[in-house]
Amino acid sequence: MEVKEFTFRLMLLGFPGICCYFLLKKLVGKIGSDVTEAVLSIFVLSLFCYFTTDLIFFLPRYVPCLPWSRPAVDFGLIKRLFGNNGQIGARSVLLTTLVSAPVVAGAISVLYRYKVWNGLCKKIGLTHRFGDEDLFNFILDAKQKPEWYVVRDHKENLVYYGAITHCSDEGTDRELLLTEVDVYSNEGDAKHLYSCPSLYLCRKRDDISIEVAVVKSSEQLEPPK
Repeated sequence: MEVKEFTFRLMLLGFPGICCYFLLKKLVGKIGSDVTEAVLSIFVLSLFCYFTTDLIFFLPRYVPCLPWSRPAVDFGLIKRLFGNNGQIGARSVLLTTLVSAPVVAGAISVLYRYKVWNGLCKKIGLTHRFGDEDLFNFILDAKQKPEWYVVRDHKENLVYYGAITHCSDEGTDRELLLTEVDVYSNEGDAKHLYSCPSLYLCRKRDDISIEVAVVKSSEQLEPPK
């Protein structure tokens, strides 16, 4: 087999993992921060995708009560992938990409979102890590996060009081989208300056601080102090 043909077949076999990788980046936001991690992630995700396809289409044929038992096409993709003479055709790769890649990406996203692995390990005392590398994302992505926040802008010496609806991933800049925002001065008696329905804020990591605020009330609104 020529090098070009081998490279093409390798890319074809890894196509489900590539699609799953980009779907997962959209859902999770951070996976495979460098080239080596990305390549390893695609390889592992490809295996998960082919295994999921086997679970969906191959294993049910052993359940005789199911109407689709013993299908005409025998997948067994994992067996073919590691077999001596096994080959996976383009149709199987396409089917795995369309069916299994979204399933695998969604399942991993749920496990990551609810910190299942870290939660189990914390219960048996294996770790104290909460699962995120950045507390910024952990706080704003919590399952029971507060609705209202006080965001102090140390660069402009302002205070924003509102709901944080979107936040950026970890990085040098912090991007926040706030709604129903009241803007106050961060000096003296915290004078109310203006209000706006939405506000986009982009600052360096050290230029803002976030505090949990008292729930807003239309009858009584205390300015942040």
